[in-house]
Amino acid sequence: MGTTVVAGLIRGRTLSLAHVGDSRIYLVRGQNLLPLTVDHSLVAEPVRLGLLTSQEAEGSTHRDILIRALGIQEQVDVTLGEVSLMRRDCLVLCSDGLTQRVTLTTLSRRFGRLKSHKACERLVQLANIAGGEDNITAIVVSVLDSGTRWN
Repeated sequence: MGTTVVAGLIRGRTLSLAHVGDSRIYLVRGQNLLPLTVDHSLVAEPVRLGLLTSQEAEGSTHRDILIRALGIQEQVDVTLGEVSLMRRDCLVLCSDGLTQRVTLTTLSRRFGRLKSHKACERLVQLANIAGGEDNITAIVVSVLDSGTRWN
């Protein structure tokens, strides 16, 4: 068995991120929900190359087949990155249990109303209402003037 991981470290106004698998980080800036990670799955590469649409990937029977995960091999290639943050940005770190049930479109439409201490609870509820069968994990981080707030 393998597992996925997504992690972030905020130092000042810089987010350093790392991920393996299909857990994700999104940046919510204003009304925009921007993915900061790309799944390490069998269908993610054809989507990135324009050979498959996001909608086709969501419906693919191969979307759950990971090409990178922790615990499968002795060494794993971790994707690293950095992003500059701004006041009022929010970050959503989540497992595939959320993103397999709540589409990016739904997250985009609803997230503006979810920027509160109840955001994680509501995201998990949305995934469960949509038939959540996998573990569903979400962390929301709000960037404030004087630091960050975790939900």
